Amino acid sequence: MIEIRNKSDAELAYMVLRDADMCKRNPEATVSLKRNLRAYLNRPLPEGRTIYNDYDYHIGLYPLNIDCESIDEAKEWFEENEYIHYCPSPYDCTGQVFTRWYKLVHRSNDSRWWVYHATAMDV
Repeated sequence: MIEIRNKSDAELAYMVLRDADMCKRNPEATVSLKRNLRAYLNRPLPEGRTIYNDYDYHIGLYPLNIDCESIDEAKEWFEENEYIHYCPSPYDCTGQVFTRWYKLVHRSNDSRWWVYHATAMDV
């Protein structure tokens, strides 16, 4: 049947399941498709996530790799290890990636600090 690997495959599976005639003609395939769809929807998500991605702009959410007690410690660690500084150049369109902004968050269900990190590219 259909192997569901991404969002497009999941949308196709939903369209097929909405077709009542297909479900009546082949109930075994319907059951298999529903199982594959559930397996895709219940898969474990990766640690970091992309919130927005464009040609020259990216926002990601990911955990910091250290244990911090306060936001000041997390901010200091992020600025020393993850922050990407912009290096001015006399040339246009250097293609360098740099940090536009970031926001540190502490989630109630997790003891780690997470960061929303927005990067841009000089194009």
